[in-house]
Amino acid sequence: MLWEILTLMFKSSDYHVLDFVNLTNCCGLRNLINKPTRVTKETHTLIDHIYTNDYKHRMNSGMCLWDISDHYSTFCVVSLSKSFHRVAKVTFRDMQQFSIEHFITLSNMPSSEDVNSSLSTLLTSFENVLNKHAPLKTLSKRQERIKSKPWLTKGLLRSIRTKKKLYTNLDKNSAQDDHKWAEFRKYRNKLNHLIEK
Repeated sequence: MLWEILTLMFKSSDYHVLDFVNLTNCCGLRNLINKPTRVTKETHTLIDHIYTNDYKHRMNSGMCLWDISDHYSTFCVVSLSKSFHRVAKVTFRDMQQFSIEHFITLSNMPSSEDVNSSLSTLLTSFENVLNKHAPLKTLSKRQERIKSKPWLTKGLLRSIRTKKKLYTNLDKNSAQDDHKWAEFRKYRNKLNHLIEK
């Protein structure tokens, strides 16, 4: 497999290939990426590598088909036995069904001589009514990402999905498909201009 990868990088007759193969074999390295990482209309080249000498852990590697640059992003996930602490989930009060008319009226609260018990009753009643009319909900990962970027409107998110569809529908093996590439570039440039405003 390594030889096939290197023939994409160099001409197979080049003596640099043999030197490179010998060097990686001496170090016990293996490349985890085996598909072209830079794809254009004219060329398909593998120029982004991830090498490892770890044969003990299970590794998943691949590429993310993003249109951020003309190189695909490469990644490697190593399965380790250590457990990591999960990040606490973000909760919020759902105010969609909230109505001030249905909320608590403090005039019908029971009175008591003891200030502590009155306060405890008030807080318990308030929390019960609040949970009924504005319940606590947990944000999904997607909602967390969107809330962290308030400038991303629904229209922009829809446009980003459209741009990704245009990109994934490109026939990357066909050099004759100039119209689709032009359409994708035009849409991408217009979207980038809107996002930068």
